[in-house]
Amino acid sequence: MEDWLVALADCRRRGSASVLVTVAAVRGSAPRDAGAHMVVYGASIGGTIGGGRLEQEAVAFARALLASGGQPSLLRHALGPSLGQCCGGVVWLRFERVAGDEAWVAELLRFAAAGRAAIMVCGMNDDPLPGRVVVTEEEAEGEPQAADVGALGLAGLLTPAAALARPLLASGLASAVIAEVPFGEGRSARLLFDPLPPPVFRLLLYGAGHVGRALVQVLSGAPCRIDWIDEREESFPSRVPERVRRVAVDTPEAEVDRAPPDACHLVMTHSHALDLRIAERILRRGEFAWFGLIGSASKRESFHRRLLARGVPAASIGRMVCPVGIDGIRDKHPAAIAISIAAQLFQVREQAAAGRAAPGGLPIMASVPATPTDV
Repeated sequence: MEDWLVALADCRRRGSASVLVTVAAVRGSAPRDAGAHMVVYGASIGGTIGGGRLEQEAVAFARALLASGGQPSLLRHALGPSLGQCCGGVVWLRFERVAGDEAWVAELLRFAAAGRAAIMVCGMNDDPLPGRVVVTEEEAEGEPQAADVGALGLAGLLTPAAALARPLLASGLASAVIAEVPFGEGRSARLLFDPLPPPVFRLLLYGAGHVGRALVQVLSGAPCRIDWIDEREESFPSRVPERVRRVAVDTPEAEVDRAPPDACHLVMTHSHALDLRIAERILRRGEFAWFGLIGSASKRESFHRRLLARGVPAASIGRMVCPVGIDGIRDKHPAAIAISIAAQLFQVREQAAAGRAAPGGLPIMASVPATPTDV
């Protein structure tokens, strides 16, 4: 889980309060996009909203709110001369005191641990509504269900909020948006729809050699889940990062069929023959977000000929990326190769995110509140 979620989990275990700071909206250039989070608790901080003077002032305000037990606040920060930051944009931050036993936190942590998506909904009026609700896809038709945990502070608001949140959730919404939601007779509330997306990508990494170890280390702090697969159980380190699952099996290629259709596959085993078997299995299945094979251009040519001879269509083979890594890095050190591949994986993620958008017809506003308190 991301650091801010780890902090919320820690507070929940201890039954202690915290302040959740959310980048609710941005205009112009800013260090983080809408939907970034930071948790302030005691003398500790989990997550980041971009660092610098903005974060320093946010932490100070959050600690004051934590001590006073006050209501949610919405503050506007201009990232210019007053804060000494060169971004030049404007950031709106929402501050919310979170008790150690709130039900919506448990629900959020449950879905984050399972790698499943959810949307947090909270108020964004000038005087923000207290409360927050977590909306999931466990139930359909937009009605508030048992899966929608929390409250929004106004009777009758949960149903229309959930009705809007579910299509946003289904669309793969990647960053927070603001919408004016009507409810009751002639009433409306400005709400923030803040997605908790599943991990950025799911990676099946075949091979626990030097480059595989280096790549797992590079990705250890990234929001991704890795199935690390090898025939040789002794090749794995004794400890692996939280989101890494070691899979020691006699037939690594069989793991291809168990992968979700939007997973990335990276093949770098100790054996070219095993690489070929896995590559063939991936290409015959055809359901994957990205498939990379470590090796040179000559290895690609060799595999291309062998796969054609085995009846794999040329169009399918054309989806195989080999060599892997971004252009311009020629260093063969395992760490350099791992960094290059990690950058390529994030390029794939960015391209996928660019193809997702909120469904048409939804009353999504510009990500700027009306007149929040200025600081």
